[in-house]
Amino acid sequence: MKKFSVFILAAAFLLCAFACKSDNKGVQPEEPSSYGVKIEDTVNGAIDVGGKYLVEKGGSLEVRLVPDSGYETGKAYYTDGEGKHELDASKLPGNTFTVTDISSDILLGAVFKKSSDKPVKPQDNFKITTSVIPDRNGVRHGALTVDRQEVEPGEEAVFTVAPDTDYRVGVIKVSAPDGSGAYNLDIGDAQYGGRFTLAPDGDVIVSASFEAITEYNVTVAGSGEGGSVVASSPSVAPGGSVTITVSPSEHYVISALTVNGRDVTDKIIDGKFALYDVHENIAVEYEFALEKHTVTLVQTQHGRIEADSLSVSYGGTVTVTCTPDSGFTARNLVVNGVENVDVMLNTATVRIYGDVTITAVFLPEKQTINLSGKVFGYGSGSPFAGIKLSVKNTADGASEEIYADEAGCYDANLIPGEYELKVSAAGFYVYEENIILSYDDVERDIALIETTLDVSGSGMTAFGQDGENLRVSGISEASAVKSKFVSSYAVIEGIAKFNAGGKVGATVISGGYSASLLFGNEGYSFGGKVYEYPAFAGNGNIAFRVIKHEEYVYLYIYDAADGEYRAVNSFKDSALSGNCAYGFASLSEDGNFNAEIKSVCVYADLKLIDECVYRNVTVERNAFGSVAITGVKDGRVGVNDVLTLSVRPYEGYLLDYVTLCGHELAPLREENGGYEFEIKGFMALDTVLIEVNFIVDPQPDVNSLGEVSDGLGGGSSFDTSLFYRNDLEIDGADPGVMYVSEEEDPVYGGWFYMAVTGGGGSSAYPLYRSRDLSSWYRCGAADGNALELSSASWSEGAYWAPELIRDPESGKYFIYFSAKSKKGNSSTAYIASERNEYDRLYIGIGISDTPLGPYRMVTAESYYGSGKTTNLNGEALNESTPPVNFGKNFKDQLESMGDKYIDSVTGMGIWPSIDVSPFFTESGDFYIYFSQHTSSAVSGNHIWALKMKDMVTPDWSTLTKLASPNWHEYTGKAGSIDDADWKGVKISNDAGGSFDGNINEGTFLIENEGKFYLTYSPFGYGSRRYSIMQAVGDSPLGPFTKLSRSTGNPVIGIGFESDMYDFMSGAGHHSFVKAGDEIFAVYHAFYNPVNNNENGQFMGRAIAADRVQFVESEHYDFKILQGNGPTYSLQPLPAVASGYSNIVSEAEITATNASPGTLKYLSDYRFVYQPYDKELEFEADSDSEITIDFKAPREIRSVMVYSSYQYDYALERVSSIKLIMADGSEKTLEGLSADENSVDREKSVMRPGGAVIADFSAVKVKKILINVRSQDKYNPSGSKLRIGDIVVLGRTDANVGSDKPVYSNANGSVPDDVFRIDGLLTEPELLGRSKYVFVDGGVKIEASSVFTDKGAYFYARAYDDRISWTAKNKFTKNTHFKFYFGLNGGGYKEIYVDPYNHKLFNSRVTTGAALSGRVNSGATESFTAEAFVSWEELGFSSPYARIRFLPAYYRVVSPGENTSGDLLLPSGVAVIVPNSYPSFTAGGYEASGSSEAFGSSIGGDVLTDGVTLNSSGAITSGDGRQEAWYAPGYADNFSFSVSASAGSGATGGITLSFGGSRLDFPFELSQAAKLKVIKASDTVMAVSGDDILYAYSLPSYAGACAVGVYSDASSISFSHPDYTVFKDKFSALAASPAGSEGNYLPAISVSGAGRVIIPEPIPEDGDTAKAYFVPDSGSRLHSVRLNGADVTADSVESGYIEAPVRRGAAFIEAVFTEIDDSFTLSGVLTSAPGGKIVADALIVIEAIGSPDIYYLRSGDDGGYSVKLSASRRYEITVKKDGKRAARFDYEYGVNQPELKAPEYALGGGAELNGSPVASDMSVWDESRKDENVYTATRNKTAYFTDGIGTDAVIKFSVVNKTDISAFSSPEELKNSGVEYDPAIGVIVYDGVNSSFIGFWSTGYRIQTSVSGSWSEVVKNENNLTDEYDNLTWNAVGRTYSYMFIREDGAYRLYYFSDTAGDYVKVYDSADKGHVFAVGSGEVAFGIGFTSSKTFEIEFSQLEILLDDDAAELTEKYV
Repeated sequence: MKKFSVFILAAAFLLCAFACKSDNKGVQPEEPSSYGVKIEDTVNGAIDVGGKYLVEKGGSLEVRLVPDSGYETGKAYYTDGEGKHELDASKLPGNTFTVTDISSDILLGAVFKKSSDKPVKPQDNFKITTSVIPDRNGVRHGALTVDRQEVEPGEEAVFTVAPDTDYRVGVIKVSAPDGSGAYNLDIGDAQYGGRFTLAPDGDVIVSASFEAITEYNVTVAGSGEGGSVVASSPSVAPGGSVTITVSPSEHYVISALTVNGRDVTDKIIDGKFALYDVHENIAVEYEFALEKHTVTLVQTQHGRIEADSLSVSYGGTVTVTCTPDSGFTARNLVVNGVENVDVMLNTATVRIYGDVTITAVFLPEKQTINLSGKVFGYGSGSPFAGIKLSVKNTADGASEEIYADEAGCYDANLIPGEYELKVSAAGFYVYEENIILSYDDVERDIALIETTLDVSGSGMTAFGQDGENLRVSGISEASAVKSKFVSSYAVIEGIAKFNAGGKVGATVISGGYSASLLFGNEGYSFGGKVYEYPAFAGNGNIAFRVIKHEEYVYLYIYDAADGEYRAVNSFKDSALSGNCAYGFASLSEDGNFNAEIKSVCVYADLKLIDECVYRNVTVERNAFGSVAITGVKDGRVGVNDVLTLSVRPYEGYLLDYVTLCGHELAPLREENGGYEFEIKGFMALDTVLIEVNFIVDPQPDVNSLGEVSDGLGGGSSFDTSLFYRNDLEIDGADPGVMYVSEEEDPVYGGWFYMAVTGGGGSSAYPLYRSRDLSSWYRCGAADGNALELSSASWSEGAYWAPELIRDPESGKYFIYFSAKSKKGNSSTAYIASERNEYDRLYIGIGISDTPLGPYRMVTAESYYGSGKTTNLNGEALNESTPPVNFGKNFKDQLESMGDKYIDSVTGMGIWPSIDVSPFFTESGDFYIYFSQHTSSAVSGNHIWALKMKDMVTPDWSTLTKLASPNWHEYTGKAGSIDDADWKGVKISNDAGGSFDGNINEGTFLIENEGKFYLTYSPFGYGSRRYSIMQAVGDSPLGPFTKLSRSTGNPVIGIGFESDMYDFMSGAGHHSFVKAGDEIFAVYHAFYNPVNNNENGQFMGRAIAADRVQFVESEHYDFKILQGNGPTYSLQPLPAVASGYSNIVSEAEITATNASPGTLKYLSDYRFVYQPYDKELEFEADSDSEITIDFKAPREIRSVMVYSSYQYDYALERVSSIKLIMADGSEKTLEGLSADENSVDREKSVMRPGGAVIADFSAVKVKKILINVRSQDKYNPSGSKLRIGDIVVLGRTDANVGSDKPVYSNANGSVPDDVFRIDGLLTEPELLGRSKYVFVDGGVKIEASSVFTDKGAYFYARAYDDRISWTAKNKFTKNTHFKFYFGLNGGGYKEIYVDPYNHKLFNSRVTTGAALSGRVNSGATESFTAEAFVSWEELGFSSPYARIRFLPAYYRVVSPGENTSGDLLLPSGVAVIVPNSYPSFTAGGYEASGSSEAFGSSIGGDVLTDGVTLNSSGAITSGDGRQEAWYAPGYADNFSFSVSASAGSGATGGITLSFGGSRLDFPFELSQAAKLKVIKASDTVMAVSGDDILYAYSLPSYAGACAVGVYSDASSISFSHPDYTVFKDKFSALAASPAGSEGNYLPAISVSGAGRVIIPEPIPEDGDTAKAYFVPDSGSRLHSVRLNGADVTADSVESGYIEAPVRRGAAFIEAVFTEIDDSFTLSGVLTSAPGGKIVADALIVIEAIGSPDIYYLRSGDDGGYSVKLSASRRYEITVKKDGKRAARFDYEYGVNQPELKAPEYALGGGAELNGSPVASDMSVWDESRKDENVYTATRNKTAYFTDGIGTDAVIKFSVVNKTDISAFSSPEELKNSGVEYDPAIGVIVYDGVNSSFIGFWSTGYRIQTSVSGSWSEVVKNENNLTDEYDNLTWNAVGRTYSYMFIREDGAYRLYYFSDTAGDYVKVYDSADKGHVFAVGSGEVAFGIGFTSSKTFEIEFSQLEILLDDDAAELTEKYV
């Protein structure tokens, strides 16, 4: 593999970061994976890091210090995230040190000093000698002098160096007089001449050399703006010249130009200055200045003017002061002849852009000046009628108040001067402005900005100025939180301006926890850590966007250059994962700190957030390896999510590279030839592009195992090149199979051929062929069938049990079968009997030249040749004659047996026969075996046989009876058909009942070592125990002895009923077929092994196959047949198909800790299936190592370790399998587990046939070591373990098979190697595919596709919370997909896929499925089905561009045999019309003009069933309520409009969804209409043109919501949606008609703790809106003003006032004050009955005689608390969805009831002893349940909600409302279907039994047990009272009140007596001595009846008190 370089994320961000469109830009990740290393410049030495300038996180860095000669290291230091670290020389051994655990960038530095070990001369002064080194020509080009020849130690000498012209110092060298210790001295700029110093440390020689200068540098530098200065060249040769060009910008001049410090400004000529004969470096500096302009003043009459300057720079200002004459005032200035500058209080400012002339206009002064304008709401435009304005003169302090009129207008005449104008209203920002009234009237409109921020803390204030802003001054720790806004996601924006000393920014608050992202001079900070600003961010002025989504906070900063926000960083904080509040924060400890956050806003726009926090993922790869990616959803990944990429090159290939955005990635781990990559940190990327490349391995590993698996490929696929599994994919029964070798038939050989029961009409017996007995292809030449039928054929139906055989002599092929004949007559060879449907069953024979057919009814001519008409017996042989006709040939015998054996029409015998099986003995004799079928003459099926003279001629004289049900060992008279001539031996019943039932059928014969084995099936095909049984004889015609079920039967199938046989059953009616040296039984089995009946119908059978072999038995002296099956786990394919056989017997096998005598069971190629063999297993006393040692290396592909038959000994996993290769190298396989199909953990039983499998590519091994441990058993207790068998599949035929696994379904299309059909959708090819989506039955189904050269891949996913599964293959009981594929040329193919298996309908499709969630849990998430179908299967010879595919979904919501489901289909699609299916392409769904706008919302609201999407919008069908959502829309401030057209009377409009709660906006719909809704925080408006039709406003509307369209039973076409998101409420309001005439939204000002709520600020009808006043806890309403006028208490007593909104504006001011006599009402709200916590219930508290109404909700713990006045009475209402509203009167200290939330009395559910108690409410009318009224119409019990207890008091009233108007008398009523004497009462149920105690007639009726005999359990007693009578005739319309009491297991009934004024006892079980089936203990209580007829009885005032709550009334009445 190519060596991976470390992927440096920091580099990736620099190279891959793009300016993110739609406000998404990427910069740096939160946590880099590597860090940079920087080295400071050093003197006298160097720092060496070995080229390692990037270090992985957590890594280390070795640093080496290299001093120059004569120097040593003084110290070293490095700076990291924790600060600066210094290391002195003592800590630097060897001049090295190491920095470890690196978690930040590293800066390295060092100090080098003169070497301390340099020899020092022992003298007081040091001598200095200077010299100049000449050049090669002996010329010295300069001088070196020193100021003294001798210095004291430590004293410096001053040297002067003077190079000649055009020379400079080359080197200054310092050395000892002897030349030692030389070093070069850096003299800096003195190299061009000058001085330098040196403090010698001994006698020194200082020498200088000089070098010629070849060029001088020219540098140009300037400050500020205003122009450019450019040199003609950056360098100049000695003596050369250079020109400096000066170019000032417009309105600028050059103010200074210096060259080497000399001012040459006045020497510039035409913008140029030239320098000649240059002999030094040139440094040019310049400065530009704005041009100056002249100001000229012209005086005029009535006053004078003066200016503060008469020369002003361009763009500057001049201040002009006017001094008017008395009685005049300055009006304006005239500048250059134009009157364009107003004079305010005699002063004006003029901006100068050229020379100007200024004069002034003086006019007579005015006494007053008018100030006017309008006060309205910012954004809303709503007038503030009656609001007060304060006007204060700044000169004398005089002030006055002005009030706006009803339109919000104000007007005042004021004397000239400067005024302070101020407007304030609670809840709005104070408006303040200084206004100068000089001469002209001033009009000033005032927009008051509503405060949406709640500021708390110190140093922060909010102010309104074009929106909301914040100001911070001095020491501050404060926050400003957006009010009425709580959300799980939000956008926070603002522009932060700040100086040093503090920070400001955004904050997110969750409960008491807050996290702030703050901006300061040092950088931005989060969680206490400071980060540097990106380069594009302007320090001190940051425009930021902070996004909170899930548990992450994302930072974006505005890039002014790009004009977009760019992503900067993200932070994870788990405390912020849920709903949060949002706002702004400040933090400062500096009194001089000042900051502002301008244009602040907090809003929700989920589409924007979605675009910011997700990236599209694309994976590109070549096809030489597998790639699976997880972590991607809908083709996208969250920027902080982690992707896992699993990569595995195919055998012979290597992984070349994996890159992200072009940068190579390193794998997280490498294991077994695969690589796993963990990819994260996507915030910096615009898109996520991952590339995977594989290359050919130049040196392939001959020992490569490839991908090691358990043989399973995911979903229902497996390695079909090596294994088979009985998936029951081929529907059919009674299979007849033959194998034709290539030697026997070069054309058609090499195949297994199989015919099955079925067919009729023109052909019969579906015919298949297979190479491997697993993958079958329909091949019959007669329309897919084997037997071709003509009108001359003798048969007409019941085409059963075919058998195929090849005549080795003629090479012809035969099909033997049984069928029902046509109805015969006197001229036919078959009978006419119809006494029994089976009487006319005959054996038939078909013949063909090829195994494919068509087979035709055998005739003498087709068998013997032309002209022949009879068989060897001389019997006619033609199409019209059954060739084996017992009734005809044994007519005489049958006649002698009695009339029942004779057909009266034809006179022939009745002796039906079926299940014929032909057989050649090894000696060449030919026999047929068959069953005499039950008929009108005989019962039971009996096995007979006879020898054949040839393939078509029976030898009647050999007819022999072989077996009967429960009988065997027949002997008798050969050739006799009379049962009396045959004697048999009766067999004892077995433990499972009858030995055979009443059936022996499906017979077959096989020969081995001189023994003949007669196999058959007992019990009948409908029995689970239908199986393959064996009887053994010494001759083909017996007698045969049936082997005991305890020692040898069945061969395959269920011997005795057991829990372990829940996976395959009904396994019988078989054929044995030899495949090479192996024998297989091919049989049919039940689709469902437990109950093969569905909806009362037999489900049919399917084909399976398993090995059989002849084995030694301790019970017999001959070998017996032993079968490995039936199995539903992977088994090795026939060796003739795979090329691999079990070679374990070739090896020497040893094992440690093996129990004596058990080692042989590891190599007998049999696993225990029947209980009688359970000890025939390998056993080890403890952990064991099994060694399989081959004499020579063998090529193998799999090792299988079979499970034990017994759960307690069986292995769940194998610890390891070590392969010793042919070259001696080793490969160890670990983590191998058995397939879950091998075990039923719940029942602790094994399913025989399961194994731990290691499946790999072919390798040559010489030894295998298998380690097994006791701890790896399913039941790890006990050390003993067992193994059923070990199979090693080794290459035995090099001409067939595959060297590596091939994963597919056995009867499916073989997919591309890069795909795993497993339902997991991890293949990268699936990313970004367009999806087809439809919704039906509330379930969303989506589907997509990928096309390849081999075929088409489809997947579908259903989001369903009720996915249910009942049993295997019970598709009408199981949730499943029905996939329909449109075929080329028309028609379709169909398959079913459920979460566990599939059913194919003659379709070669490979499928897989995956489930998210637990099936049958009622809380599943999704079900995904995946399918691959080849182009050939679809009818195409090459890839096709477009395929019709229908993902229908069959939904079952609860499991069970009695359940059923609904087929969910897209609207407008018909299953039988493939052209109606959705169209799919290589890129997924081909949307034929579908709308991208409508569908399901981004917030989770789903598209309703029946809505059709098209290119412009959505069309509802008119079936009930239908909804279509604007898919990307989810925000809190927006406008949405859509066009609609509908027929007359249609109803519908726009709807909003607040977490599922709908807010509808119905519109008047006509043929065409434009609908529009605008949402501004908590206010939502329906808009038409320039008018608001109506508006709603509630606090609950403040958050984000989805928007869509709806219709109510109407067909409406919605099109052309338009959606705009606003960042704040003000912008949304400004976009609405609000504020225009007739569209006034009320303005509200609130002081104190309370709210004013106006639910309909603009009502649909009327001109006024109701404003409600809601005090907070502990407050009361004090006063109200409307448009400036006080509102009396009487007017607001109802809690609201009427405010004008249509014809005028409303400004409402409310003042709330604190309650002075408060008490706290608190508690925990619980349900009644049940006492369960009730959360989120609404509690409304109304003060009687006061407008105060309090609203609160119970918390998650049911808690509530509110402060109220102790002197008031209150009415309290408790409301909760799903419960009855409850009202309570409350008065402190007088009446203080406990608040409860009552359940709906009946039918709400209850749980008794952990099991649900279900009510049948189907006959109950619950429409008035909110009134506690229920009406029953039949006897169905309705249990009390949570009505579970031991003791109870139940009260209720009843009215019999049965309609008896059709009856004239009680007797007539009694004889009708209407109940005349109902008993009405209470049902008690203890989980097993039920009892009834009720009121009946004028007394009572009880049923001690509801399930008992009526006469035994019912007790009546009448005439106890004359105050009630429940007889319908007497009771209709009357109301009776009853009470029931249960106490200590006794039952009592009471009625309310008007006479007594109290309850009177009617019944007491204790007094009566009645004993009930339901005695004491906990029970469920319900309302029930004794009636079987109809009635109408109304119950009201139902109340149940349980246990402690019932004690008080129980004590009173009992």
